[in-house]
Amino acid sequence: MHHRILIAASLLTPGVALAEITASTYLGGGVEQGFVGATGWYFTPSTDVVVTRLGLLDLGDPGFIDAHQIGVFRAADDAALVTTSIASGLTGELIDGSRFVDIPELALTGGERYYIVADNWFNDTYAFGDASVEFAPEIAWNGYASSPVNDIFNGIENIGGQEGNLGPNFRFRLVPAPASAGVLAGAGLAWSRRRR
Repeated sequence: MHHRILIAASLLTPGVALAEITASTYLGGGVEQGFVGATGWYFTPSTDVVVTRLGLLDLGDPGFIDAHQIGVFRAADDAALVTTSIASGLTGELIDGSRFVDIPELALTGGERYYIVADNWFNDTYAFGDASVEFAPEIAWNGYASSPVNDIFNGIENIGGQEGNLGPNFRFRLVPAPASAGVLAGAGLAWSRRRR
C-alpha cells in the first residue's frame, strides 16, 4: 500500500534532464566584422539556469582561424565564473551556427547580471545589429561588452550598442522547481491516516 506515496513523489520530482537551450542564434544580416580587443555581451537570465557549454559563432568557412579564450563573468564584481579555451579548426559541436565545448556546469541566478566575452577576433568574425540575433526567452541582452585590449580579464566595459552582439555564446538548461516538501508531507500524512 505504500506504493501510493512513491507515485506521488515521482510526480513531483523531475525524472529526466531538461533539454539544453542555445542562448543566442544568428539570423543573418547586421554587421559581420573582426575586432582588436576582447568582445562579447552582457545578459541577465530571467530565471535560474545552468550553463553547460561555451561556444563561438562560426561565420564564413567552417571552423576557426585562431584559438580563443572565452569566459562568463559576474558583472557586479567582474569575477570569472568559468573560462575555457576553444582551439582553432573544427573544434566543438556545431549547434545553431555556433561551435560549443563542454565546461563544468555553472549555475547562474535569475535576475543577476553577467557577461560573456572571448578574445582573438583579428581573423575570425562576430556579428551584431538589431534583429540579426535572436536570444532565448530566458536570456535578456544588456549591452555590448568590449575591451580595448585582447584580454578577457582586462578592461571589459558595457558600451550599450545595437542589441544582438554575438561572438561568444553558451548553452544552458533551466533549473526545475524543487519538489514541494509540504505536498509530500501532506501525502504521507493522508496515507498514514488512511491506514488507521
